[in-house]
Amino acid sequence: MCTFNLQSLLIKCVDAYRKAYVYLGEVMTSEGRLSDPRLIFFLTHDEIGQLLKNRSPKLISKAFHRQRLHSKMDHMRFPEIMKGVPRPENIKKTERLDADRSFLCMKGTPVSQGVVKGPATVINFLSEASNIKVCFHGNKTLGI
Repeated sequence: MCTFNLQSLLIKCVDAYRKAYVYLGEVMTSEGRLSDPRLIFFLTHDEIGQLLKNRSPKLISKAFHRQRLHSKMDHMRFPEIMKGVPRPENIKKTERLDADRSFLCMKGTPVSQGVVKGPATVINFLSEASNIKVCFHGNKTLGI
């Protein structure tokens, strides 16, 4: 029961943050700082702060670029287990070659700015994956 309440609370918090960002995007659009309120979802917190202080066409350009990349990458499907460079399954080989050379190179925007500490297991062959032990600690899954 406790896990259900925690999940419900988390969903409410995420929804509240999303609504707040939509509102902030609308305000920034009305002030002429953004051309589209949804662009706020393609800016980092630091970039939003910079944009609130000064208008910056460079940051708007970055957000548009990320938005275009997101729409392309959203349609890609990857296999559950991969070896080597990740390549989407649902893109033809000729399209994949073009994409590898130019468009799908994303630089400078980390998915997470956090730091994670914990044990890591390095495997050289897929057959060694069975050596990874997983344990559950509270609501966290830990690989040991």
